[in-house]
Parts: sequence; C-alpha cells; structure tokens
Amino acid sequence: ACLLYLVFSCVLCAFVTVVVFKLLIMMAVINKKFYYCCLRAALMFLFADLNVSLSGYICATATTESSSAKASSSASASETVNVGKLRSSAEVAFSKGEIDQALKLWEQVIEIEPRNENNFFKRYRVYIRQQKLREALADLNSALEINPKNENILVSRGKLHLKMGKCFDAEKDFLLLKGVNPNHKDTALREDAHSCYEAIAESD
Repeated sequence: ACLLYLVFSCVLCAFVTVVVFKLLIMMAVINKKFYYCCLRAALMFLFADLNVSLSGYICATATTESSSAKASSSASASETVNVGKLRSSAEVAFSKGEIDQALKLWEQVIEIEPRNENNFFKRYRVYIRQQKLREALADLNSALEINPKNENILVSRGKLHLKMGKCFDAEKDFLLLKGVNPNHKDTALREDAHSCYEAIAESD
C-alpha cells in the first residue's frame, strides 16, 4: 500500500509540475503581476506535494525494513528448531547403534553450528565407536580451539592421546587440565602419561 501511494504521489507531483509551469509561462505573457502571484501559489502547492511524496517514501522504506527484519527473525527461529531436531535425532540414532546415521546428523548440526564445541564432542564419540581415532582426535582439537578450558574434552583428548601412544601430548593435556582445575580427579593421569612417555623414550 505504501509503495502504491509513493508511486501515485510521484506521478501526481510530476504532472502538476508540468501543468503549473505551462500555466506560468502563459500568465507571464498576459500579466506579470498575476504571474508572480501564481508562481508563489504554485511553489506552495509543489512544496506540499513533495512532502506527500516524501512521506510515501518513508512509509515504503519502513515497510520494507520491517518485512526484512521479520523474515530474518523467522529464518533464525526456524534454524534453531531444525538444529534442535537434528541434535535429538542424532542422539537417538547413536543410542540405537545406528552409527552411520548419527554421524550424518552430527555433520549437519556442525554445519549449522560450527562454533559449538559440544557438537564436535558428540561427533567424536561417534568416531570412537567406529574406531576412527584420527577423526576423533581432530574433533577434540576443534572443540578445544573453541573452548580451551572445557575440562571434559581435555580429559577425553588426554585419554585418547594415551590410547594412540602419544604419551607426551597426553601429559600436556593433563597439565592443561590441572591449570584449569587443580582438583580434578583425572589430573592424576598425568603420572601415567609421563611413565608412558619415559617408557617409549627408553625403548628408543
């Protein structure tokens, strides 16, 4: 409605301007005093018409911005709902042992929410079930890049490093854990990691 009003106002303004100036030219030829009187009246009318056109433009702009904001808000809400459903479906698939399906679903979740460390941790569990240790480690690294102080993920990466024979890296993880939470029960695993590292060094 605002757009139609704007178009109508602009057309009307242009039409009136042309007509008025043609009349002014005719009046100038007939009577100069009458010409100046008509000119003043015409300018007042034109100014009023321009105000109408400007109001129509403001109305149209406000309507467009409002529509864009509503569309953006709706898209964001829809995306949030979809992520929630995907996450729930992924958890159900994992609990049922449908590992391939769970992996596909977590990949979709991560694509939508790439800055959520918990999504990477969830997919890490899927990779562990598939015995894909490198992929699992990559997800833990990604999660800790987002949140380096996540205790649960630090513990998981330390244990995975131990499992992969990366004892020095495991020891570093448990030292990081101690820096985040000195009282965490799994900081004691640093000793295991250190012993593992020494054993490997001696065998070399």
